[in-house]
Amino acid sequence: MSTRRLTIKSEQKDGWAAGMRIFDLLHLLLLKRRLILLATLGVAALTALIVLLIPNEYTSVATVLPTGNSDKMAELKALAGLTTPMSSDANSSDLFPSVLQSQAVRDAVLKRTYTFVDDGKTRTINLPDYYDLSNKDKLRVKLADNTTVSMDRKTGLITLSFTSEYAGLSRQVNQAYLDELENFNLYKRRSTGKENAAYLEQQVSNKLKELNNAEKQLEEFQKVNRDWETSSNPEVLARLAALQREAEVKNQTYLYLTRQYEIAKFEAQKDVPIVSILDQPSLPTVKSYPKRAMAVAMATILAFIAVLGLVLTTEVLRQIARGRERESYEQLLDQLSEEFPRLTHTVERLNQRRTSASV
Repeated sequence: MSTRRLTIKSEQKDGWAAGMRIFDLLHLLLLKRRLILLATLGVAALTALIVLLIPNEYTSVATVLPTGNSDKMAELKALAGLTTPMSSDANSSDLFPSVLQSQAVRDAVLKRTYTFVDDGKTRTINLPDYYDLSNKDKLRVKLADNTTVSMDRKTGLITLSFTSEYAGLSRQVNQAYLDELENFNLYKRRSTGKENAAYLEQQVSNKLKELNNAEKQLEEFQKVNRDWETSSNPEVLARLAALQREAEVKNQTYLYLTRQYEIAKFEAQKDVPIVSILDQPSLPTVKSYPKRAMAVAMATILAFIAVLGLVLTTEVLRQIARGRERESYEQLLDQLSEEFPRLTHTVERLNQRRTSASV
């Protein structure tokens, strides 16, 4: 029973101690309220000034529809280690993000000159002048930092965005990216259909020469043997049959390859992925950066937390130092009592008398 009472009293004591600690904390914050308030407001004001000096930036966004036949199980196969997450169709739009982020496309975008209207004024500018850079590597890095290319693996939809200080420039650069992508598909990208068509074109040309040569030999033989139609000479007839047979074979081969070549040209046109634009590059009217209100709010919250932590840390260190001083003082009294017991006894008696007199 007595143990239970001691436990209850101990819990009550701990509760009172916790309440006192909270009270001491609130008292400390009340005493330091001016410091906390001034520091927090100072940081908030400084942040507001900084973000006001940062120029507005505008982001133009465009979206590209997927083309070709994508492998629906590509990602699952990649996770299982069976293959890489690529499209089963080498000519699908899965390569578009890589093309847009390639050095060739970026260099072409950097070489262009852009004309746009800003605040009613027509501006003409190129990206090296806009970034105030002449180094090509630094220009590529800066352009990449302001460009975002992403692809939704579920739908295949590609999103392209570019950010700059001018809304018109953002849209112009975004359009330049799409133009270079189309140019790559039409003139630089070699597909299987194109390679097949090029091969058949060469074969058709070669077979045409062989056919012309065979027909020429047959014609020359007939001119030399003018009576070839009525001739009964076995050698003439055999040679004539061989030449006619060779010319017919060359002709059939040429006709077959010609048909295959026409089909290959048609397939090559289908084989080139078309850049199908879902949303043309937008002309932004609302800035995308900086988020001034959010920046000031976050800075204010972080400043308040930092100042509060500093105040609490300082108070804890002061309490620790005071505890050490008290401990050192008590140790000094213990040493004096051991070395000079009579002197200590006399001091205690004087303190008792002084206490009794005050009472």
